[in-house]
Amino acid sequence: MKIVIHGGAGEDSLFLQRHQKEYSNALHEIICKAQELLLKGRSAVEVVREAVVMLEDNPLFNAGRGSALTADGNIEMDAAIMDGSTKSAGGVTLITNARNPIRVADTVRRRSPHMLLGGLGADRFATENGLVTADLDYFITPHQRDFWEQQKQETAVNDHLKGTVGAVAVDLRGNVAAATSTGGITGKRAGRIGDSCIVGAGVYADNDTCAVSGTGDGEILMGELTAFQVANQLNRSAADLQAVCELIVMNASQQRGDVGIIAVSSDGQIGLAFNSERMPRAWIDDNGKACVAIYRQVLK
Repeated sequence: MKIVIHGGAGEDSLFLQRHQKEYSNALHEIICKAQELLLKGRSAVEVVREAVVMLEDNPLFNAGRGSALTADGNIEMDAAIMDGSTKSAGGVTLITNARNPIRVADTVRRRSPHMLLGGLGADRFATENGLVTADLDYFITPHQRDFWEQQKQETAVNDHLKGTVGAVAVDLRGNVAAATSTGGITGKRAGRIGDSCIVGAGVYADNDTCAVSGTGDGEILMGELTAFQVANQLNRSAADLQAVCELIVMNASQQRGDVGIIAVSSDGQIGLAFNSERMPRAWIDDNGKACVAIYRQVLK
């Protein structure tokens, strides 16, 4: 039984530097609450969904509330979830009004014959299924508005939080699951779709191997099918999961972009690797202690 969460890989940010304590506290609280759900016997897929819901609800992270603004000042969110016990998956892309995109993605997985819904159709699906929606003002936080304004004026010095949130877990029955959600990239072209909603790129889960949530430059993760590659490499080699994650990140680094991975296997191994300046993350160690890190060093 293990749980790992992340808050996105990428370049450092003045905002993140100034709010390290808030990030650390949020990650610690969320990982502990997710662990409690596992201890109560909740399934891995339920736990990763609820962990990502908590990350989406926290305005510090670029998903749900706190999503990045597109070039025209709107919100377009992506998310996906996968259950390793059944290989069932659901995703949404370009969603604009669902308070928790990961809940919509999971509803697609459970109630729809489709795997991925986008745009107006995904928004309509959320409403038809009674999921909570919100106006644009709910999603836009002051710091994301500031990043967008700076970029419009060409005064930003890479001070934005392009990023993702994600969770992977293995439950008491040995089932694994993964979930990923994102608010995209500040100033992105309207209609751009990243890796977070793509099964095999930003999310993947299979009981025979592992569950993976990816983050970083979406075009790299999509081109490399990064999440699937972790599972595929683990299946083909005798290496442990941490070594596999490091290998995949090293190979992706040759494309000169940011890539981060969290993973957990059905036998309880965890893997965390990234090549960027930061990847806020948290996990429960073998002694049951909550561990938190933003940069390379562990904070708690």
